[in-house]
Amino acid sequence: MQTHVVLKDRMVIGYLSIGEYFNGALTKIQQAIVADHLSEDGEKKLRPILAPYDTLGSTRYVDFLTTKEVHETVKSHVNYVVADTEMWEQGVAKRLEQMPEVLAYVKNERLQFVIPYEHQGNSLSYYPDFIAVLEMPDKQKLNLIIEVTGKKDDKKALKVKTAREYWVPAVNNLGQHGRWAMLEVQDIHEVQNLIRLGMNKGFESLSPQELV
Repeated sequence: MQTHVVLKDRMVIGYLSIGEYFNGALTKIQQAIVADHLSEDGEKKLRPILAPYDTLGSTRYVDFLTTKEVHETVKSHVNYVVADTEMWEQGVAKRLEQMPEVLAYVKNERLQFVIPYEHQGNSLSYYPDFIAVLEMPDKQKLNLIIEVTGKKDDKKALKVKTAREYWVPAVNNLGQHGRWAMLEVQDIHEVQNLIRLGMNKGFESLSPQELV
């Protein structure tokens, strides 16, 4: 602690004994360690830990009743999109339906597509809003995770960061489940523009600020 802890903004070392500061420090340390070991000498090192059971999900098994607002689909394998927030999810689904670049998409409702993440020392589960399959300019397929962001907070930011910087590179490095990318949407009217920007420039080459 004497050689590696740098105190700023009138902080004292005793604050690390308080749960909120302690858990926050754990999260940042863990992220820094992972980021430092993403690659070494060009070698791709980050790999996913796959679930021992039900490793591959499928829309084939999505079947349930709901009292929420729904929107009929054409390009989704599930015949209705369930809206958690009617305007946002319905708006994104409508715009995905209109894009010829979108081959298929699905709302992550009862699909159980989950990304684990750590927040203040706690292991939590992140359920992204959509998965879309895009036909890229080179005719290859890309699986795009889409998160519709309302109120920004540190937990939402951490979910998106985990998906973009850890989950996507790890799965892409594995190379057994296609190519993946991540898109966070704050303005549903920009969904199509953001997707096309990512398709042309490469989602991984754009800064998070360019993708929201």
